[in-house]
Amino acid sequence: MKIFIVVTSFVLLLPHGGHSFIKAEKNRPIVMNSPIESLTCYECSESSSWSQCTSRQKMKYCDSGWRCVMVKEKSLGMSSYYYRRTCSEASVCDDFCKDKPDCVYSCCNSDLCNLNEV
Repeated sequence: MKIFIVVTSFVLLLPHGGHSFIKAEKNRPIVMNSPIESLTCYECSESSSWSQCTSRQKMKYCDSGWRCVMVKEKSLGMSSYYYRRTCSEASVCDDFCKDKPDCVYSCCNSDLCNLNEV
C-alpha cells in the first residue's frame, strides 16, 4: 500500500505503524511503504441494502494478509438479506458461504476494491 500526502503550509507528524512518526515538510510528497503490506477497505455494518451500507461505510485499515470483502447473506430462518463490507482473512474467502444457500461472499485484493455489490 502506498500513501501520497502533500503538505502545503505546515509541518505535520504522521503516525506510521503505531509507533514511529514521519515528518512531512512543506510542498514535499511522502510515500509510505509498509514492509508488511496491508489493504484499506470499505467497512459498513450489517445493513438492509447496499445503498444503506454505502451511506454508513468508512475506510478501515486491514490486518496484513487480509482481503476486502462484500457479503450479502440471509441469516438462517430470516426472510431478508443483510449487506456488509469489511476485511477478512484470505483463507475465509473460499469457504465463508459454503453450505449456506442464501449467501454471496466476494473477496478482492486491492485498496478500496469492495465498493461493488454482490
